Amino acid sequence: TFTEPVSGLDVSDFVCGSGSLSAPTSNADRTVWTSTFTPTLNANDATNTIELKLTGVTDDIPNPGVG
Repeated sequence: TFTEPVSGLDVSDFVCGSGSLSAPTSNADRTVWTSTFTPTLNANDATNTIELKLTGVTDDIPNPGVG
């Protein structure tokens, strides 16, 4: 969820340790984005994370994402 509309968010902006994400889709306002995580079978990792890299994302001005 973003506080303002964003563009440029795609699956390459995410890093997943044990699994994959579907292409993210947004609501009409481009503030809420949804993706489905599919875990790797038989993977058990308590430290597994999903990381979002914001460098490819921009708002409507367009200000680039940071981090």
